[in-house]
Amino acid sequence: MTVLPLYLLPPVEWYRAGIKAGGFYVSVQEPYAKQTLRNRYRIAGPNGVQALSVPVQADSARGELNQVQIAYAERWLSEHKHACQAAYGKSPFYEFYDYRIWDLFEAKPGHLLDLSRPLLERLHGFLQLHDLPLEFVHQPPSMDTFPEVSEKYPQVFEDRHGFQSDLSVLDLLSNQGPMAGEWLSHLE
Repeated sequence: MTVLPLYLLPPVEWYRAGIKAGGFYVSVQEPYAKQTLRNRYRIAGPNGVQALSVPVQADSARGELNQVQIAYAERWLSEHKHACQAAYGKSPFYEFYDYRIWDLFEAKPGHLLDLSRPLLERLHGFLQLHDLPLEFVHQPPSMDTFPEVSEKYPQVFEDRHGFQSDLSVLDLLSNQGPMAGEWLSHLE
């Protein structure tokens, strides 16, 4: 069984790995690793690739992933929403997903796990991956790097920056909409 790391808004490659493995078994108990996609995601905006980070309480970032607390002292949520609107506001499908993603952020869950888990569940539904299990397991991840997906799909700012890979699945959903899951499932 392939165990995937718990990522906030995982890259397309993470989803491809889960599909190839025949299911999404996601580790919920591992040491928190700074500077990873556990609390970050990448989008393609008008100025190129932008990394967005959910800040965490410093004192909780030294323990297990399930103990990491989200810091709300900064105005990061409005910055994330603004950046995603600038990146995907002109995409064909962003408006069908944005409010269903941001409502999870706006609920202000206390722990990173309490945000990541429902996000993954919702994304699983958006991608129509119902035939593949999504389970949260208490095992360490068996993979933390993913092969780049060579297939391309249209992106909003592709004319300016070329195709950008290793982006959050939010990019794929915003550009492909209901066809995103099928696109993922047909990759070689």
